[in-house]
Amino acid sequence: MNWTDKVPPWLPPVGEPMRPPRTGRVLITMGLVILIGFFAFAIVMGALGASYTLYALLPLVIGLTLLITGLLRRNNAFGPRDEL
Repeated sequence: MNWTDKVPPWLPPVGEPMRPPRTGRVLITMGLVILIGFFAFAIVMGALGASYTLYALLPLVIGLTLLITGLLRRNNAFGPRDEL
């Protein structure tokens, strides 16, 4: 057996499915779009001097939840850790 027959530990295992490369990208994008829209809405409403209810904060909560979930999935926090 030659030393080249062994798979180095820094390579992914041969024959096992690899995780998709763009995990969480859609969640991050949706979260950022919702957050940017919320902040634009808040700035315009503040400039106009209008008031808005606390229901306007729901997009903020939803956008932050999507963004955090997408970042955690991107970091592989919901899946198994890679063994070194």
